[in-house]
Amino acid sequence: MIDFPFNISRVSVLPGRKDDSQMGPRQFSLEETFNRVLLDQYTPASILINEKGDILYINGKIGRYIEINSGEPNMNIHRVVREELKYGLGNAIRQSVTQKRDTVINGMRIKLNNLDHLVNIRVNYLDNSALSVLYLLFLKIPAHIMVKRLR
Repeated sequence: MIDFPFNISRVSVLPGRKDDSQMGPRQFSLEETFNRVLLDQYTPASILINEKGDILYINGKIGRYIEINSGEPNMNIHRVVREELKYGLGNAIRQSVTQKRDTVINGMRIKLNNLDHLVNIRVNYLDNSALSVLYLLFLKIPAHIMVKRLR
């Protein structure tokens, strides 16, 4: 057996900072892991926007409520929300901004795969943050309730 000498040099690390090989994979606490599962699995689709409607953050599957068209991307809720929701959502956002309070729209009808669906939309005005932001919450109405309402 032949013994090969290896010359391994280390790149110096800034003082007070560990390099990636010493840190290893990030360990999440039980609380962080549980919160992530709850957010991913059980929270409704929601969007964080500013008062102008610019989208700041998206949580959940919002594909049934917005439509991104070809061309230059636009991250404004007024431009990407489905046509059936534009008027009602625009009014709810304007009402929340001017009155600085939450607004709820119940039973808005959208068409998905040639079927009518009802959705409740809640616009929460968050005035306790450093930014004046709104939180849009899309709540799909369960099918058994929707069938009764559509009759």
